[in-house]
Amino acid sequence: RTGIEIPPFAPGVSEDRRSLLLDADQAARRGDLAAAAVCYRKLLAFTPTDLTLLQRLGDALARSGQDPEARDVLLRLAEEYWRGGFRSRSLAVLRRASRLGGPQPDLLVLLGERTLELGHIADAREPLIEAATLRESAGDFPGAEVIFRQVAESMPRDLVSRQSLLRLAQRRNAPNSIVEA
Repeated sequence: RTGIEIPPFAPGVSEDRRSLLLDADQAARRGDLAAAAVCYRKLLAFTPTDLTLLQRLGDALARSGQDPEARDVLLRLAEEYWRGGFRSRSLAVLRRASRLGGPQPDLLVLLGERTLELGHIADAREPLIEAATLRESAGDFPGAEVIFRQVAESMPRDLVSRQSLLRLAQRRNAPNSIVEA
């Protein structure tokens, strides 16, 4: 569950799918993306697995400045793409979601891990390092260490992850053995 609430139909609003699509398109053309988003939410009540509608809803929410809701919709879309085998599309949607509403470590980790799953090791580095750095800045040193270790294991020559592991080890007065590989 993504936390997206599909509101009930308001009195006087056409429940006809075709009419809602027309309303959404007209709202989007005139630049009223918040109104378009309302229509797309209602349309999803008819077809909750329509990936095109999810994409349109995510776009409308993002373009109307509703970043948290847009991120939720885009995460749902990315999961649907991933389950459907559309891995590259899923990664593209995750990248877009990761740029909405400020950095989210969990989302960056998901993006990095999914990228690693596809064997794109170099592309996974940036979101993982960013997530680890954010966790370290927030005082979540164990969480940062896990991610830095993941980068160091998948990219043994990555100097940033090794230096970060050393810094974290020194911070907790642990032996330097965690940077050996």
